[in-house]
Amino acid sequence: MKSHRKKQLAFGSSYLLASMVAALSGVAAAQENTVSAESSDEIVVTGVQRREQAVVDVPIAMTSVSAETIENAGLTSMTDLSVLSPGLVVSRSTGFVRPVIRGVGSQVTSLGSDANVSVYLDGVYRPNQQSNQFALADIERVEVLKGPQGTLFGRNATGGAIVITTRRPSLDEAEGNISLSYGSFNERDLRGYFTTPITDTVGVSVSFANKEDDGYVYDVAQGEWLADHHETLGRVRVLYEPNERFNLIGSIYGLTMDDTTGSAYDIIDGNTSNPAAPHYPDPYEIAQSLIPYFELESWGADLQWEYDFGGVTLRSVTSYADAEVDFRSDLDGTTANASATTFKTTQRTLSQELNLSSDGPGRLQWVAGAFVYRDEGEEPFLLSTTGAFVLEATIDTDAWAVFGEVEYEVLDNLFVLAGVRYSEETRDFWQSRAGGVVNQDETSWNATTPRLSVRYALNDHSNIYATYSEGFKSGTYNVTANSSTPINPENIEAFEIGYKYARAGTAFSLSAFTYNYEDLQVQAIDPGSGLLTTTNAGVVESYGLDAELTMPIGERWDLRAGASYLHAEYESFPNAQGFLPLPSGNGNSSVAPYDATGNTVEFSPEYTAHVSLTYTMPVGEGEIASTLTAFYTSEFFYEVTNRLASEDQTLLNGLISWRPNQNGLQLSLWGNNLTDEAQIQWMATSALGDRVAYGRPRTVGVRIGYEF
Repeated sequence: MKSHRKKQLAFGSSYLLASMVAALSGVAAAQENTVSAESSDEIVVTGVQRREQAVVDVPIAMTSVSAETIENAGLTSMTDLSVLSPGLVVSRSTGFVRPVIRGVGSQVTSLGSDANVSVYLDGVYRPNQQSNQFALADIERVEVLKGPQGTLFGRNATGGAIVITTRRPSLDEAEGNISLSYGSFNERDLRGYFTTPITDTVGVSVSFANKEDDGYVYDVAQGEWLADHHETLGRVRVLYEPNERFNLIGSIYGLTMDDTTGSAYDIIDGNTSNPAAPHYPDPYEIAQSLIPYFELESWGADLQWEYDFGGVTLRSVTSYADAEVDFRSDLDGTTANASATTFKTTQRTLSQELNLSSDGPGRLQWVAGAFVYRDEGEEPFLLSTTGAFVLEATIDTDAWAVFGEVEYEVLDNLFVLAGVRYSEETRDFWQSRAGGVVNQDETSWNATTPRLSVRYALNDHSNIYATYSEGFKSGTYNVTANSSTPINPENIEAFEIGYKYARAGTAFSLSAFTYNYEDLQVQAIDPGSGLLTTTNAGVVESYGLDAELTMPIGERWDLRAGASYLHAEYESFPNAQGFLPLPSGNGNSSVAPYDATGNTVEFSPEYTAHVSLTYTMPVGEGEIASTLTAFYTSEFFYEVTNRLASEDQTLLNGLISWRPNQNGLQLSLWGNNLTDEAQIQWMATSALGDRVAYGRPRTVGVRIGYEF
């Protein structure tokens, strides 16, 4: 195979941040001569505060992007969202999606360990980290909420929330789109969406996505191409709206996936307990002792309705989800049959939320609600290749919460918001291990998490705000460790100040924050089994800045940019567990306790930044539009000793589209990772050595689409 060389694009995040702040001084004057145009940052949204509100009036830092922006940036799945939201890092290990916002996230993906950044699809909470790497099909918009969402999105959202909204079925006319893309590594991507009214009061929509490729990593020992991806997603939604006061939407979806991307491990710097095993300098050539797999089958359904009583709206969201995963991975990443893991996981989730909110004019706005949640998870077996270790485990979770939030305009243009949520969770844990050892326990936790904001409207287009909030992540149990001792909950306190501006297609936001974060649930290694387990860290203190800018430049250019600065370190973590290389360089030795006090928190890059430029040019009766998107992240660490780091990385994506006339046809050329940089997707360490999985090298392709 041809060797892939790293190429760096250098642009300074701090310079970009300063430039955006300086640029704001000229924005207001420019707007007087700019034709008003609604941008995705000015639209009214319902996903953030559980009621209709413009993004500029929401007193937290957030990113809101439309489906068009996502497509222009070359993003196709959940794992790509880092490119458009500063401070967000979305990584993958094996089949797990791990979003981290401002350094708050989790490496822990075992049964019963939910993500710190909650994912919501059409208002439905999705706890399964294995089924959250789905294609971004029939998307209307995506919102990334930063900071603890302890009140309205309260379940475990200590880092934030990713809120995805799909298109509603139409009651007006039939419409839809279909696209087919072909690219490098024999990538085929077919997507479609269709909606039509059935009667004056009933509309239906159908969407699908099928994406396949042959893989980009070659396993020399097995003679197979790995890092391949096969995904099929389908969704049907039915809308019933008999009058202006009442509407009901029922949805059902199915997802199947076969993916080895996160398990195509390479050895880092030859550090392995099997030094005689072959190792290749090309990051896209490996040699493992088995062919890994990750197979997912997931489906779900939800029923949502709302009734407007006149100034007050009652909403209900009922959902059920079922996910089954079959997984195998080579833990040492070499041809030695040293250690591998095979497991199956089943997770079934039922939830119900009711909320009542004001929706009329006036100084007082409010929302109140209740949430009930039941989750049943089981791992029928977990087995090493030698057959030396077998277990069965279940974790059942029952949770409920009540919440409320009030915003009042105490003086003209001065708004005070106060909210609180009470949460209670119970986990029932059972584990059977080889030799007949049984562990069983049940524990309950509760928390009261408040939010207080003060917002002042400088004018109709800009606000300044200050927000204090708290978040809570439930405790859990170690599925693989021989213990029934529960893991403590996480708690976070956050303070944020910010400024927002939006007018005539231009939107700007700037925020500064500081966090105090206690009892992080972090990943360690069980000395008895050698498998991943969970423990509590001490205290993390972090602070930083975020900035985002969207604006038109003249008649043909559009700019979208963002940058973040983050300082996050362990203020106290004397009892950490780490792995340091043996003097021989053949594997690692476990160091416990390891004093990680003063170390940088994992997945916390000091700088992230993105710039996206779109140029539109009329050609005859059609137009040509081109978008270039650059994303930069400084180095960040994958483990507590700060030994394994990603180094600085830059991703450059491009798209050129031609709409030849007004009949809906669109032809596109696209390219991702145009500089062909070896993008690190995941790093892992154990006594067996250090491993790395790389993301896609340069990929290019063509797309044909038709919209009607």
